[in-house]
This record gives sequence, structure tokens and C-alpha cells, in this order.
Amino acid sequence: MAGRALLRLNGEKLERMGIVQETLRQEVLQQVLQLQVREEVRNLQLLSRSK
Repeated sequence: MAGRALLRLNGEKLERMGIVQETLRQEVLQQVLQLQVREEVRNLQLLSRSK
């Protein structure tokens, strides 16, 4: 999956993809959120270095 597609994931989409267990869907969404946060931190660090 591309980055933008991952950002649009939600519980309903994961369920349609075959992840029926709620706890598993939540875990996947939490991991995606952690990746988003890491990417934002990296972008902020790059921005602060360029100034």
C-alpha cells in the first residue's frame, strides 16, 4: 500500500479487507498512527535543520 492509502485506512476498510477481529484492526490502525507521528517528527527535524 502507498503512504496515502495507509492514511485513509479505517476500521471499516480493514474489515472489508478481511481483518474481522476488532483488536487486530485497532492494532493495525495504531501502528499506522505511530508511523504518521514518526514521519511528522522527521519532517519537523528536517525543517528545523534547514533554517
